[in-house]
Amino acid sequence: MCSIFGIIDSNANTVRTAILHKIAADQLHRGPDDGGFFEDDSVAFGHRRLSIIDLSTNARQPMSSTDGNIILVFNGEIYNYPELRKKLIATGHTFTTSCDTECIIHLYEEYGTGAFSELDGMFAIALYDKKEKKVHLVRDRVGKKPLFYFQYGRNLVFGSELSVLKQHPDMPHEYDMQSISDYLSLLYVPCPATVYKNVFKVSPSEILSFDLKKRTLEKSLYFTPDFTVRNNMNFEDSAAELRKLVFAAVKKRLMSDVPVGVFLSGGIDSSIVAHVMTALRAPEQTDAFTIGFDDPVYDERSRAETAARFINTCNNNVLNHHEKTVSPSDFSLLKKLVKHYGEPYADASMIPTALLSSFTREKVTVALSGDGADELFAGYDRYFLMSKLRYFNLLPFPVRNMLFKTLSGIIPGGNERSRNARIKRAFDVISCRSNQQYYRILDRCRNDFKYMLAGPRLKDELSILKQNSITELLDTLNSNSTVGKYLEFDRKTYLVGDILTKTDIASMANSLELRSPFLDRDVVDFADSLPFEFKMQKGSKKHILKYAFKDMLPPSVFTDSKKGFGVPIANYLRNSWHDEAEKILFHSDTLQNSGIFDLAFLQKVWQMHMSGKKDYSYQIWTVLLFALFAENG
Repeated sequence: MCSIFGIIDSNANTVRTAILHKIAADQLHRGPDDGGFFEDDSVAFGHRRLSIIDLSTNARQPMSSTDGNIILVFNGEIYNYPELRKKLIATGHTFTTSCDTECIIHLYEEYGTGAFSELDGMFAIALYDKKEKKVHLVRDRVGKKPLFYFQYGRNLVFGSELSVLKQHPDMPHEYDMQSISDYLSLLYVPCPATVYKNVFKVSPSEILSFDLKKRTLEKSLYFTPDFTVRNNMNFEDSAAELRKLVFAAVKKRLMSDVPVGVFLSGGIDSSIVAHVMTALRAPEQTDAFTIGFDDPVYDERSRAETAARFINTCNNNVLNHHEKTVSPSDFSLLKKLVKHYGEPYADASMIPTALLSSFTREKVTVALSGDGADELFAGYDRYFLMSKLRYFNLLPFPVRNMLFKTLSGIIPGGNERSRNARIKRAFDVISCRSNQQYYRILDRCRNDFKYMLAGPRLKDELSILKQNSITELLDTLNSNSTVGKYLEFDRKTYLVGDILTKTDIASMANSLELRSPFLDRDVVDFADSLPFEFKMQKGSKKHILKYAFKDMLPPSVFTDSKKGFGVPIANYLRNSWHDEAEKILFHSDTLQNSGIFDLAFLQKVWQMHMSGKKDYSYQIWTVLLFALFAENG
C-alpha cells in the first residue's frame, strides 16, 4: 500500500522537483518504508511505499520496463498477479522481481490498456508510455484506492490524496457550491466531484489518458458492471457458490510478506471474514481486533467476544482476540482526520474506524474487513423500507402526504438511533412523492433547512443548483429489480464516496493496509447476478450470505440487532465537544468570512440542540466538519 503522485508539465525545473519532494514528505503516513522519484522533460512521478509483498528494494517504485519505455507508480495489491506472471512468462516475458508492480508493466506491454481489465485487486495506477507519449491514470473496479487530479493550462497534477494536490501552487481553491450542497445532504462529496471546482476524483473502472503531444485528457472505462439477473442456479446452489467464492477471496487476501490480522465487530460480515480466515490459516494463529466504548448503545465488545469464542470452538482456539476500550470523544483525533480527508467528510464512523486501525497497526501491517457486504447483499434497513413502499404508495399522494406527516408529528423524538427516531424517519419517507423517497432516506439536510442555513454565498446559488447531483443516476441503472436498483445506486455513490473513502483514509493515516474480501472481483460479479429475493427474504437482510455461512456464525448473530460503527455525536456536542465546537463554529474568522453559512441561524439551531428540545446533531456536525476542513485550507 502506497501513495502515488505526479506532475505532467513540459517545464522540467528545480521548482517541480522541490514540489515532488514536498509531497513525498507529506505522504509518509501512506508509505513509511521507502520512496522514489522519476523525472524527464515532460513527466515527473513520485512514490511512497508501505512494503507488503517483496520487501526488497528490487520492488522500489517508480518502476520501469526493461527497455525504459514504460514507467509505473502503483498503489494497491493485485491478487491474481501470480497467475498473470506465469501466463506472461509462458509468452516470453522475463521478470526480475517477485512483486505485482512488475507484472502490471509486462501486462501492459502485452495488451496495452486492455491490461487493466485483467487485474483482480485494489489499485490506483499511473503509467507513462514514452513511445505512445501518453500517461494513463487508472482506478480499480469498485473504487477501493483513491486518485485525484486537476489540470492547469496544458498540464496535469495527480495524487492519492487531496493534500498531495494542495502542495502544487496551481491547485484551484475555489469551492464548488454544488459539492457543498451535496455534502450537507449526504455527509460526503460524491465522485467524481470534489469540494473544489475543477478538481476531480478518478471514477471506479476509469482510465484517464493524457496525451502529451495534444495536451488533452480522454476518459474511458475498462469495465462496466452488469446488475441484471444472470444467475440460473437455485438458492441452495447459489449459496454454495457464494461460500466457495468468499473462501477464495479471503485466501487471496492472505498473500503477504508482513503480518495480517482481521477486524472483528461481532456482526455478520466481520464474523464471516474472521472465521474463514481462521479456518484457512489453522493451525497458525490469527489475530483479530476489536475496540469498545463506554457507551453501551455503541459498544459491540460483547458481540465480538461471542463471535471470537464461537470461532475458537470451531478451530481449536487459534483465534487470538485483542480488545481495547477507546475514547472516540478525543477532539484532537477529529482534527487530524479532517486534514487527511482533504475535503468535507462527515461520516462519524471515521472516528472509531481510525481508532480500530491504530490499535490493529500495533501488531500487524495488513488487516481484513467486512466492508461491502451490506451494499452487495442488502444489509441496510432502507432496502427493507423501499421493498414495502409499493403498498403505501397505492394511496393517493395528497392523502399519503397528509396522513404520514401528521403521524410523524405525533411521535416524540429521541436519540438518532432510537426506535421513535427510526419510525419518524420512515413516516417522513412514506409521505414523499415516490420518485423522491430513496433520496429522502439519504438526505440529512432537507432543502428548506439548507436554504435557512445558507449564507449569502451559498444561498445565491442554491436556486440554480440541482437539488442533488446524483439522483439522475437512478434513471441509468440496469438492475431488473426495483429495490435492486437502490443497491446498484449505493454501489456507485455511497460505497465509493463514503464507505471506501472512510476506510482508506482511516487505515492509511495509521499506515495500515485494509483488504475487503467481499469486494473481490468474483464475489462482486456473482452478487450482482443474483435476484434481489435471494438477498432479502421475509425481512431477512443479507439472507443468502447468512444462509451460506450459517454453520460459521454464532446463533446470536441472527437475533441481535445491527448497531453500526458510530459515535454519539449529539451527546458529544452537548458535553465533551461543546466548548471546542462552539469556538470553531461561532468564533472562527474562517467560517465567518466564508459567507457559506448563516451563523445567526446556526446559533439558533445550536441553542435548540443544547436545550435537548431538538436533535440537530447531523446538521451541526456537518457544518463543524466543514469549518475544520476550511481551517486546514
